[in-house]
Amino acid sequence: MINVKISGMDELKKVIRQNPEVVKKEAKAYFVRSLASLKSSLGQQPWRVSGSNGGVPIDTKYLRKFASLEKIQDFKAIIFTDTDIVPYGLYVHEGTRKMKARPYYEAAKEKSQNTIKKYQENLIDNVVKALAK
Repeated sequence: MINVKISGMDELKKVIRQNPEVVKKEAKAYFVRSLASLKSSLGQQPWRVSGSNGGVPIDTKYLRKFASLEKIQDFKAIIFTDTDIVPYGLYVHEGTRKMKARPYYEAAKEKSQNTIKKYQENLIDNVVKALAK
């Protein structure tokens, strides 16, 4: 077993507790950037009917156009297809007995994972830099 001790963690925790607004501000920026990355990924790499490389099917571009973002709380949101405008969106995503599913939301999530991970790293860096001032 390897034990690693990071010095200064107790001091960092104390500073974070004393400055919650700094953390909240940076976390909010991370959240907004991550959602934007997910929504942007929906419009990239169109789904090929004969393949499965992800993205929103592009026949009419309606699914891509009507991917909506609804903020529920400060750090909670939903990205969804408005089925009042594009009622077939669920069938395309989930499939039917006659049509294979094209789960474009999962494809967008996978495509944006690396970008979101970079945003996480930036979040930590920005919080530490802001608290060091």
